[in-house]
Amino acid sequence: MTIDALDHVELFRWWHQYQAQMLNQEADLIRNTLLQGMFSIRRQLELACQTQPNAEAFGCESHLARLEELYMLLENLSNRLESTYLRDSLPLALQHVIEPWRERIHVKAVLPMSWEQEPVEHTRVLTSLAVHFLQQLVATTPQPQRCDISLKRLGDTKTLTFGSSYAELLSLSSVAKISQALIPFLETFRLLTQGTYDENSQPQSLTWVLRWTTQTSDSAL
Repeated sequence: MTIDALDHVELFRWWHQYQAQMLNQEADLIRNTLLQGMFSIRRQLELACQTQPNAEAFGCESHLARLEELYMLLENLSNRLESTYLRDSLPLALQHVIEPWRERIHVKAVLPMSWEQEPVEHTRVLTSLAVHFLQQLVATTPQPQRCDISLKRLGDTKTLTFGSSYAELLSLSSVAKISQALIPFLETFRLLTQGTYDENSQPQSLTWVLRWTTQTSDSAL
């Protein structure tokens, strides 16, 4: 692709893909260098603590606990930068980001076992939307009785549905708060995938339906 051929949408897609690649490189650096290095240091310390007679005076247990804490912090950081499933499977990536929310909200996820590989920028924006959707439901009163997330494919059309149902009537302000918070993610999805989305609000339910087809392109910036 030449500079003269660029339009704003193409440039936006390129920039988002570039950012995704940069985050991927940082996550790989943490996993392949820092975490492996810390694992090696922790193992050496464990062995030393087992053989040294003054291990208790040296504070082996506290040092090992601190190393474990730092290891978990780095591992969580790498997962936030990029899900371990981001480049492998959209259903697995969605399941990965949904799982931590199950303790706070009743989530039913219907996700297929197999799925063709999505462009990494598609998977990133869809998983980000899923997380933000759940964040908004938890932060808004009333909270839903149930949240449904489903991913389907019919022919060339892919559909991701987010829904929530409530035991009581939703106020207009609650609906507006959730809807407005999701619009930036939905619009980013629309531009990146050339897809569409629909919102449907009922007195006791909210639903967003996203549809897209994977676009193939040999062009590069």
